[in-house]
Amino acid sequence: MIVVAKVTSAGGACPFQVEGVTDKGESVYARYRWGNLRVEVNGEVIFRWRKKEDQDDEARIAEMKNAGMSEENIEKMETTFKTMREFSQGPISFDGYMDMEQLRAITEGIIQWPEGIESEEPQ
Repeated sequence: MIVVAKVTSAGGACPFQVEGVTDKGESVYARYRWGNLRVEVNGEVIFRWRKKEDQDDEARIAEMKNAGMSEENIEKMETTFKTMREFSQGPISFDGYMDMEQLRAITEGIIQWPEGIESEEPQ
């Protein structure tokens, strides 16, 4: 098991990122974006996880419209979703939101994160 002794930063959205140091002094980096999580130790990927739920493209576009995204950017997102579906080997997800509690649950038994660390709110 990898033991993370210290988290130096945690938070954000699209991507959610965590940086820290193991109990052996190695650097740790975790990143979650587009429904994909990867954790690296000293630059080497040691863990990958992919969200298995396929997104509803129309619902995502509706959320973007409701949030005030411009028509130009919405068209770009529609093209992105279409391209991702053409080349994906599984479900796609625009999801980039995670917190330390979710990260702990997904990596349980593989990586031990320090307690008391909470994610910073996305800017």
